[in-house]
Amino acid sequence: MRPLAPTRDTSIPLGIVGGGADWAKPYWPAIAALKRGRVVAAYSSQRDEADLLGQALAAPRLLSLREMLRKTQLGALLILDTGVSRDWAVQLAAERQIPAFVASPIDDHLPARVTELADQEVEGLSLIPGLTLRMTPASLRLRELIATRLGPVQRIRIDLHTTSGPHLISVIDWCRSIIGSVTSHIERSACDQVESWQLQCGRRSPLAPMVISEIVHSEVNPHPWNIRVQCERGEAHLAGETQIHWQTASEKAEEQLQSDRTAEQVLLDLFLRRVVGGVVPIPSWAELAEACRLWKHGIDR
Repeated sequence: MRPLAPTRDTSIPLGIVGGGADWAKPYWPAIAALKRGRVVAAYSSQRDEADLLGQALAAPRLLSLREMLRKTQLGALLILDTGVSRDWAVQLAAERQIPAFVASPIDDHLPARVTELADQEVEGLSLIPGLTLRMTPASLRLRELIATRLGPVQRIRIDLHTTSGPHLISVIDWCRSIIGSVTSHIERSACDQVESWQLQCGRRSPLAPMVISEIVHSEVNPHPWNIRVQCERGEAHLAGETQIHWQTASEKAEEQLQSDRTAEQVLLDLFLRRVVGGVVPIPSWAELAEACRLWKHGIDR
């Protein structure tokens, strides 16, 4: 009996940058569950965080990003850091043409750099923004319902706990993504001390009517965002990441989607598919740059 040939490991060797912040913790189980990739090195500028990452992800921890990129044969980089550390990692990944997933694309520093990143994307750099709101279980289910039961979007209302730049940019991007918008305009207003924005989105077809998205600052909802979508044949209500209520003239349902893949799992899977040459729909920096432009236009008015 011939001995079995050793199986070849075809998973993508990954390097992790940062990851100790609370916002990054949801990525840990998503990274641990990866089948297309394996973590081979972890870096953080903070020793305690580097030790924690190395233990949690069962990977050697390094205190120099240049050392990690020089000594480790990486197939891709997962950047779970913000500010200067994130920008430094993006720069080094671009210099070495290493595909990179940027888990925290939206913060106060991003609008100043997003056009540059979009230009690098056009030049062929594989640098993917982690726009989690697009990929929540409720958002993905809404896309299915629009295609099968609800029909085209006619109007959107989003109540936000906070209208800071990062949150507002994220929901502007979400609206444009759900609608499939190619042209947009935004107006800011305040009534009875309630701040709101009206986003007007044009579709790919010049004959299709504009879609109005109203974004309102509201602190009374239990979720960071509360989204209501009016469609041609029905409506949907998204309460948080895993709940969706929808109805048409003949049917309605309330769905709990906690068992579905998280947004972090979906994004990482799409990123690694793209790394190996797959043609899959992923967020782009050009789309995020447009959301940043609209946000800036709205706050400047």
